[in-house]
Amino acid sequence: MEKTIIAGVSSDSRALVVRVATACLRLQLCAALSRIGRHAPALDEASAAKLEMEEIWESLTGAAVEMAMAEAGGDTTKPHPVLRSHICNPPCWLERAIACSVQSRLCMAVELHGLETKGVNVQTLEPSSALLPPIEGSRFQQMGSDDDELLWQGQVGMPTSPMTPAEQIEQLYREAIDLASRLLPASHSLVRDAEKAAATALERQRLRHRESVEEPTELENVEEPQAPASSKAAQPEVPSAPSSPAGVRRVSLPEEVESQPEEPVPMLPRDLMTRTKRGMRPGLRASNTMPSLQSALDESEKDECFPTEEEKVILARRHTDSESHGDWVRRSPPGDVFYRSLPNSFQEATGESRSAWRPRRRKKKANLQEGLQQSTDSQDGDPFKEWAKEFMHVENMTLFQRKLLTLEGMRSLHTDMKIETKRFRQVMHDLELYGGEEQERLGNNRILYTDAGMKAFRAGQARNEAVRKAAWKATPWAQKFAEREKDLFSYYGMSKQYEKGVDVKSLRKLLEESFERTPEQKAKRKKEEDERRRQEQEEVAWREWEWGHLEDHGKGRNEEICLLVPPWRIAWPPRDETTGSGSEF
Repeated sequence: MEKTIIAGVSSDSRALVVRVATACLRLQLCAALSRIGRHAPALDEASAAKLEMEEIWESLTGAAVEMAMAEAGGDTTKPHPVLRSHICNPPCWLERAIACSVQSRLCMAVELHGLETKGVNVQTLEPSSALLPPIEGSRFQQMGSDDDELLWQGQVGMPTSPMTPAEQIEQLYREAIDLASRLLPASHSLVRDAEKAAATALERQRLRHRESVEEPTELENVEEPQAPASSKAAQPEVPSAPSSPAGVRRVSLPEEVESQPEEPVPMLPRDLMTRTKRGMRPGLRASNTMPSLQSALDESEKDECFPTEEEKVILARRHTDSESHGDWVRRSPPGDVFYRSLPNSFQEATGESRSAWRPRRRKKKANLQEGLQQSTDSQDGDPFKEWAKEFMHVENMTLFQRKLLTLEGMRSLHTDMKIETKRFRQVMHDLELYGGEEQERLGNNRILYTDAGMKAFRAGQARNEAVRKAAWKATPWAQKFAEREKDLFSYYGMSKQYEKGVDVKSLRKLLEESFERTPEQKAKRKKEEDERRRQEQEEVAWREWEWGHLEDHGKGRNEEICLLVPPWRIAWPPRDETTGSGSEF
């Protein structure tokens, strides 16, 4: 699994998809803790999931900006190849990441409301995982309109007080609705869930405000301590503020704000905004919730994203990796330089692969008269003979051509082509996997398996064999053993096989011959021969007896019987037709 380290953004070396899965698991743990009433740990898990997703978006947007700057300078090695692939080809988990960002904000809002209902002060809450950062007011102020910026121009650089839980809940619902409506399709279930949750929170806020107005809290009548008259005269009178219900704060939710101008957002490359998954919008829009999502396209709804010629060149260079198979194929493979620098005698195609090794034969000079005679014969010849020569008959077809005549043959050819393609891809994968050793082997094979290479290889083999025979002299014992072996083969009449070389086949024949010459085998063959002769003599005697009886008794009805029924099933003497005596069949 790939690992990415984004300098300056995050020190986490986990893959982006692993971090998205971790955030989803934290949301599930948040839901489980919320069901059993542990809202504080649930808020920690939801905050951790939100922080995880924000770091992911910051990594992607930072990589997009870095890639744009690198391409402007002609550098195609930045950012990391994994981030480059995510930007050029948006991953399939992008929609799940957006949904996780929306759900984390909804879960945080629900848990904050639960803690506020119980009377827990969120500002003094100590998170167990130390991943719950306080939402400061400065971040909320930066996301306002231009009028808000004018109001806060005099307070630039001044510390601001943190937001109240009600303001945090309001901001979280606003972010969730904005993210869901901008980045997800209108038919997505999460869009409806976010709007429904915000509407429920607004209704709950209205009911609380109505109850606080209708039923104000009654305080006990406590006499206010009075200062002496002398001190009253010295102090100036302060006008009293208008009375308002105690503990009531007016909060405006997204549904109450009719229109609010959005601040302009920067634009990112179109490759990050392109979506190819079915059911998603063609481009992302602006978002004022996270720094990573402030890189949307405002013009994505106005016009379609058609790449220009320069963008096509950049995309082609971006999708081409120097270590990829396509770039390796375009380069000159090792061995071609040597093969192309061979003499012309080895490069000419002469039909057979071994023809380049043999010396050339001198060609006879063509006789002009014979050429004219052949041309006239071909012109005056029978056209049907010429057609018969050029006609492709089944007997003259190759196996490939025969298979093309039937559907079954075409199917088998298609299967063979697929198998060869898989083998080729596996070979190329092995070459890229093992690196230089396999590429050197491929170069050596390209040099070896040519006409000149095979000739040199066999000459080297013959030279090594000669050196081996000269260096490896047989000992006296080995010489005696070789003489005995030669005598053994000559004794059984296999001298020619011994001269060709002793192999398994010759040894098998030698063993069979020696086994046939054993006394037991000779006695067995003699017994079989005697049995065969006895059977032949019995057959000859039986034929003589059969024809003799056929000549004596084969007349009339009995002649037909003798021809149809075997002699051993005929009862003799035959039946007398006049007297009716004799045996029956």
